[in-house]
Amino acid sequence: MLKKISFGLGLIFSLALLPSLVSAAPAAPTLISPANNAKNYNPSVTSLYWANVPGATNYDVQIQADNNNFSTFPDPPFTSVPPNFWVDQNYLLPTQLVDGNGSQYLTANQIYYWRVRAELGATTTTSNWSSSFKFTTASGPSAPSLLFPIKKTSGDNPIIYKDQPKDFSWKINGSGILFNKLIVYTTDAAGACTTTEALNLMVGGTKISSNILAKLDNGKYCWQIVSFNNLGQISSSKSDYFELRSSGLTPEQIFAQTGFNGVLFYWNRIDTAGQYMIKVSDKSKMENAATTTVDNLNYLFQSTSGNLYDKIKTNAGKTLYWQVGSANKWSKVKPFKSNFLKPFAITSPINNPSITATSSVLKWVAQPGVKFYKVEITPAAGGNPIKTDYTGGSTYKIPGGISWAPNTGYTWKVTAYNDFDKIESAASPAGSFTTKP
Repeated sequence: MLKKISFGLGLIFSLALLPSLVSAAPAAPTLISPANNAKNYNPSVTSLYWANVPGATNYDVQIQADNNNFSTFPDPPFTSVPPNFWVDQNYLLPTQLVDGNGSQYLTANQIYYWRVRAELGATTTTSNWSSSFKFTTASGPSAPSLLFPIKKTSGDNPIIYKDQPKDFSWKINGSGILFNKLIVYTTDAAGACTTTEALNLMVGGTKISSNILAKLDNGKYCWQIVSFNNLGQISSSKSDYFELRSSGLTPEQIFAQTGFNGVLFYWNRIDTAGQYMIKVSDKSKMENAATTTVDNLNYLFQSTSGNLYDKIKTNAGKTLYWQVGSANKWSKVKPFKSNFLKPFAITSPINNPSITATSSVLKWVAQPGVKFYKVEITPAAGGNPIKTDYTGGSTYKIPGGISWAPNTGYTWKVTAYNDFDKIESAASPAGSFTTKP
């Protein structure tokens, strides 16, 4: 079975085998790799290897750092009570060369001695220790230094605006770095860095544009750089903080929409802005623009009235232009389509003819893009409509079932609706008729 692991100045790695009892002690193993006095040994990719001993069922491998307390070589004084790890093959893999927490046991740029002895099953029959070999692990990469963004000793976190990209930059300390990894972490409610990654990106150089943050939500983040050398070793910078915001200078339009019998404008918020001005014009150079202002909001909705609403409805079906600004800093001019329907004319009956209402047909000029029309018939004397109905065409036959007063005047009008969120047109001019006596 596996024995309990303990770590001191030395280390023995072992894997259990089924015990077998033999009496003769096996020969001492012969070490092969890494060769004695090997330099730049990389424990992440290289195994320890020795010659197989006939009759051996497992091996003890002992590794100990040279902390300048070895008086002799090649047989320095290893730990007197080594930890017991068994291996059942004549090599020790990098994945086995870990401590009790699963971390790499050997450190960079360190001298180590190692030796092996063979064992027979679970008995105390063991070989002599092999001659000890010496190797030096490769130097690990030095930790990189963050340059921007970094938080000053005092003050707020540096701010990165999405509309003003800057370079994340760092300094490589040392040589042999193949690539770096930029990691951006979220922060918790207290503003401390978490282990949750918002972004993880391999980078070949020492800088990269903050455009990589475009899809992240606004908020506070921390970041660090991890460097990888040509031996597979890594080192990490300290982490530092920044805050991500949408815009730092000018608003950025998101959309202008005419829908639900109203107009809606939406833009990115400027963090320091208290008031915005919105312009709408039928000219790309914004001449004769209709304007309005809003306070502490990054949207504007006008439903049935307002100077922007009127401007857009007056220019039904046309391409218009809009712009938003704050503190005399204006966004670019962007076009949008007025989806309001153009006013249209009715054709019959008009000018108050005398008709038999239940056999009459109301007619008007058909409009492109219309999904349906609403027809309203109202007493000329005023009041609520006596009939409201809908039709898909440009005619409407007055149905039966309406109580018509004889020799009485009535008015009628039509409102059109299109396919875009049921936007209505301005109502048609009113037609009129009089019922026969």
